[in-house]
Amino acid sequence: MKKLKRYLGAGILITAPIGITLYLAWIVIDGIDSAVKGLIPAKYAPEYSIPGLGFVLLIVLLIIIGAVTAGYIGNIFTKT
Repeated sequence: MKKLKRYLGAGILITAPIGITLYLAWIVIDGIDSAVKGLIPAKYAPEYSIPGLGFVLLIVLLIIIGAVTAGYIGNIFTKT
């Protein structure tokens, strides 16, 4: 029974961050797609959404956040 509890805990620790990340990514992608569609004038707006634009913008945002975070954390550890 002790092993099962340990395996359950490990499974949650592995899948929870992945699940939360995917859920938040879905919300951000959907929001970006909706916002971009609202910015395009009606006569130029396609009848369909622009697939993948939200995904591309999310990847760019994550790269920027990662670069800033890595630089900040790197500076903290190099100052010691």
